Amino acid sequence: MYEKYFLRSCLFLLSPALIATPDLLHAAPLVTCISQPNSNVGCEFYAVSLPNLIADQATVHFGVAMLNPGAASVDVTVTGGGLGSPDMFAVPAGSSVTTQLPWVPLISGSSTTAKVVGGAYHITVTGPVSALQLNALEPSSGSNDASLLLPVQSAGTAYRAVVWPAWNPGPAYPGSIAVVATSASTTVQVAAPGAIQPGAGLNASGGTVSLDQGDVLLISSALAQGSDLSGTLITSDHPVIVWGAHAGAQVPLTTSYADHLEETLPPISALDNDYFILRPGDATGSDTGSKYYVKLVGVVDGTLLTTDPSVGGLPASLAAGQAYSFEATANFHLQTSQPVAVGLFMEGSTATGFTAGDPSQSIPIPTRQGRTSIDFIAPTSLAPTHAQLVAPTGAAISVDSTAVTGWTAIGTSGYSQTRVALSGTDGHHASGDKPFSLSVHAYPTVGDTSYWYPGSLGIGDDIFHSGFE
Repeated sequence: MYEKYFLRSCLFLLSPALIATPDLLHAAPLVTCISQPNSNVGCEFYAVSLPNLIADQATVHFGVAMLNPGAASVDVTVTGGGLGSPDMFAVPAGSSVTTQLPWVPLISGSSTTAKVVGGAYHITVTGPVSALQLNALEPSSGSNDASLLLPVQSAGTAYRAVVWPAWNPGPAYPGSIAVVATSASTTVQVAAPGAIQPGAGLNASGGTVSLDQGDVLLISSALAQGSDLSGTLITSDHPVIVWGAHAGAQVPLTTSYADHLEETLPPISALDNDYFILRPGDATGSDTGSKYYVKLVGVVDGTLLTTDPSVGGLPASLAAGQAYSFEATANFHLQTSQPVAVGLFMEGSTATGFTAGDPSQSIPIPTRQGRTSIDFIAPTSLAPTHAQLVAPTGAAISVDSTAVTGWTAIGTSGYSQTRVALSGTDGHHASGDKPFSLSVHAYPTVGDTSYWYPGSLGIGDDIFHSGFE
């Protein structure tokens, strides 16, 4: 059984021997660490304190939670970002650690397009871990979301962005894309639908920017209500990591309350044409008829769409870069003739049929990325939390050694879904006799806020069309 180990503050004194040097700021992962292929469990990560203009950053914090599913303790080194010297600590075997990191104000407080040199946190470990970025750590901030961090091994060179549109009630809250270079001398090309707020060498439709390792390119939408970066194509000559985010969104644009959004985006090579799309339910984990928004972005011209049960109003096809969003009221199976990018957006707490939570962004897990064993993080500080599972109907699945029940069929797909309440620890283990997928949603009791993120991504080399790049 996993146990929460401790909440750390990185603002401590280090011995002179540990003061950062240029080499330490981007230390290579130690050779003792062997990543799991095509998985979110890895040895080297980047984290970014993405824009959150609603939270009071003087009183709440940014941070990263790490879960060590292995049998030996793992040493962690965090550099870059807002650190003046490395943050170094251990994650004991079978435990999780949450480390508090300084905000990087040029990113977290920004509503403009900018290049921030060394703005990303670089995380290296001596043994494979899974990692979760929390913005903000404290649910009391009233503006929260989380991203499952993809390791550098999963970085790609081509992405289609999925972002919520700008909200402009007086001050303006843009949607954004964050790009982090994992190598020196990386050239990033941006092609957008005319919605970029110009800056950092980009015009409204994009351009080319040069990044070094750990640099962040923050692409903000124009500030006009509804300005949308979705469909933007990001390409690079070396692998990069990309997020979709929002400084403060209402979902939909006319429904309270606003919240920060963020989620790591898979590269095009990891997208698929088969997904189960699930609504998040409520704070009890039950299905109360809540609504949510789904956004589809085409990758290949002429992509055909099929849903089970049928979802009315969908276009007959999607073109490359075309974005289409709609409000959904049911779980459904999405199949497409070509891979598509998909974003899921939880509605504000005043939406009809939704009794708790607030806007959050997540992504569905491709059906072929199902796994028979998943170690995942659900911090107890965010309780109540639930795991949301999809599996072939009749599969025997357990979470923390307890058999999962309450399955409901998804159309005629041959798959079913259910929710499991999580408690007691930050780290959890799920296993089954057939491959399944798992996401986490949290509705902290402090008020209108929520977190929503995939519990795992990736399974094996034979799953993807080209594999993670």
